[in-house]
Amino acid sequence: MNKCNKLIISVLALGLAGCLTVSPQQRLNHAGNVSYANGNYKTAIEDYHLAVVKARENNDKQYEAIAMYGLGRAYGNTCMYSKSVKWFLNSIALRKSIPDTDIAYLSQNHLELARLHKAHNKNSKANEQFEMAIPLLDALNMQENDPISYAYMLKGYSSTLEKAGNIEKAKEIKSLIKKLRENNPNKRAGFVSFPYPTNCSG
Repeated sequence: MNKCNKLIISVLALGLAGCLTVSPQQRLNHAGNVSYANGNYKTAIEDYHLAVVKARENNDKQYEAIAMYGLGRAYGNTCMYSKSVKWFLNSIALRKSIPDTDIAYLSQNHLELARLHKAHNKNSKANEQFEMAIPLLDALNMQENDPISYAYMLKGYSSTLEKAGNIEKAKEIKSLIKKLRENNPNKRAGFVSFPYPTNCSG
């Protein structure tokens, strides 16, 4: 499922909630997601920060971790690398202590941090995150459920492996990518990631 589809579903879900109770942290995180999807990263950051505050006030660790993840992505898209890394690591640390949900997975956090490191040519750090994400994705059976998205993820991993000098491992990954694509010729990716800016200074 791509970002636009997820956003539409999120909007519908909040609309259908109607009279149901929706927490302040959920509303703020949703507002952050809308701003993020529209490229309004400054506004998204403000909303995600407020969502973190409200989640802490209400002892909602799920939405605290989710809003932290949002901050990692939003800061990453404004070339604030250090802040982005900080919030991703905070989100990862918290998510490790709570269960995954149907909208938030620890694997997502590792993959987004890997993509951030990749955009800043921190290839060894990116590889560490990819290597933590892959077993989690395998546990979710992503190779079977969304093989083309899995192949796209592996393409990023093979690139950072090559740049870090691990040529043999990169070859193994490329072989798996080829196999996934050949075995699933008519399938499309259910999720397509959006890369972080690569022209940031510093």
